[in-house]
Amino acid sequence: MFAEDIPDTDHVKALLGAFNEAYQNINVKIESDAFDVIRDQQISSFQRSDGTQNVMQIIP
Repeated sequence: MFAEDIPDTDHVKALLGAFNEAYQNINVKIESDAFDVIRDQQISSFQRSDGTQNVMQIIP
């Protein structure tokens, strides 16, 4: 999961442990960075035939 490096990301990170315990067969990795860096990573992922992201949420 790519996440902008903002306070909301800290809330998601705090929930990740409980999520991993409940859904042990799902692997979630959070990568946080500046918005423009994340955007470039997402575009690159979408353009590959074996894209690495399965789910994406865009918040305006």
